[in-house]
Amino acid sequence: TMKKNGVSEDAMKQFGSELAPHFDYVLIDAAAGIEENLQIAAGPADRAIIVTVPEFAAVRDADLVSQLLRAAGISDCCLVVNRIMPALFGRGIVPEPAEIAEQVGLPLSGLIPYDENIHIAANLGWPIVLSRGNYIERNLTAIAERIFPLKVDDLAADADIQDDAQSNHVGDDRGAAGADEGQGDAGDGHQTHSHADILKDLE
Repeated sequence: TMKKNGVSEDAMKQFGSELAPHFDYVLIDAAAGIEENLQIAAGPADRAIIVTVPEFAAVRDADLVSQLLRAAGISDCCLVVNRIMPALFGRGIVPEPAEIAEQVGLPLSGLIPYDENIHIAANLGWPIVLSRGNYIERNLTAIAERIFPLKVDDLAADADIQDDAQSNHVGDDRGAAGADEGQGDAGDGHQTHSHADILKDLE
């Protein structure tokens, strides 16, 4: 961890300042939890993406992380819910995406379905987004476009998460859902989306 390596918050801020002129974005992957490492990782940050899963304990932790980041002066935050299983929604056994966003108090920027191919690719060290033409790549690209004002020629619309996720095949190339409607432009230049935009793929 950063603490064991002796990296201080000041050192992280300096590192971020040195990188900033050379890149459009610098992503810092903070460890899970609310320990000192979170504060160190957040030191140079001006925005935050909180990733959680549809488990009640995890949502409570995400809410606490959101509060800590805001206390640290990082108010520009968004939420991504990972490892969703659409078949469990509507049964009262897992929190719904809209419930999670409401509890954490952040805009919902994306949903990532559980898929064994993502798990396998991560263990092989292969970025799953490089597997072009499948619903995973389309969905992750759409999430990235919501969070960052990317200008990429082949940005695709959201995939039909409910149908494609249940197939559990990376090569499955069924049609993507239509482009999001009702997109706005936040004051900092990146797009904002209503919950309906994100959740429509689960209807």
